[in-house]
Amino acid sequence: MLRKIGARVDVPAAYRTLPDPEGLRELNRALALGADAVTFASPSAAVLAVPALKLSGAAAIAIGPTTASALRAKGVTPAAVSKKPDPESFARAVVAGLRGRP
Repeated sequence: MLRKIGARVDVPAAYRTLPDPEGLRELNRALALGADAVTFASPSAAVLAVPALKLSGAAAIAIGPTTASALRAKGVTPAAVSKKPDPESFARAVVAGLRGRP
């Protein structure tokens, strides 16, 4: 809209998410040891972890609908989705996601 009226518009990147090789190693280690669940607090983290998660069978718990959608887009159905993006709701989602798992 601003460009249409002749304004110069710059769109700086506020942040950029990059893979964390050490974090992915830790995730793979935890999954290899039998982690029951992995919690995801952002869509980008979910997307980066999906390959390891798919091989493990661990439950995916999302902090909200946007993160849950990112998981679904990569073929992972979240075991639970937090109702609100706060620690208490996220903890409740973890409990719900683990209910009934062996």
